[in-house]
Amino acid sequence: SGYFNYMFRTDMESAILKDELQNLKNYLDIQKIRYAEKIEIKMEIQQECLDARIPILLIHTFAENSMKYSGIEISSLKLSLSIRKVEENSHIIIIWQDNGMGFSREILEKLTNREKIVKADGEHIGISNLLKRAEIYYSGDFSALFGNCEQGGAWIQIEIPYIPLTTEK
Repeated sequence: SGYFNYMFRTDMESAILKDELQNLKNYLDIQKIRYAEKIEIKMEIQQECLDARIPILLIHTFAENSMKYSGIEISSLKLSLSIRKVEENSHIIIIWQDNGMGFSREILEKLTNREKIVKADGEHIGISNLLKRAEIYYSGDFSALFGNCEQGGAWIQIEIPYIPLTTEK
């Protein structure tokens, strides 16, 4: 119920990272029940980042895409999330990885060029919407990189300003 309560809080444009991580945990717990399989997730989160404001569902979008598009059995899915603060410029770096098939060359190019992703089954808008929302939320002080891991799988790196809970956005 915590997952659904969080999802239906439509008045929110941002959330606290700690709450986003709890929502991610709830989402992954639901997926584990749904598939009756184990999904591995490794998280390395610097404690000083937990009070950061971020656009709502920022990390959830990565998890959902890994579940849908990794191209491997859910029982084999390994996810990794790393969040750390860069002291020099007061930014946070979020790195998401999975062990799936990775991005195709075409999708990787479209993501890098911020183009729409349209496939035979329709337009894929999750990451596109995320990038647009982050661009607006952070007034352009935002970067996103995409790639494939050497050992297989995809990675996404987002760099955002650190805006603590005590700061008005």
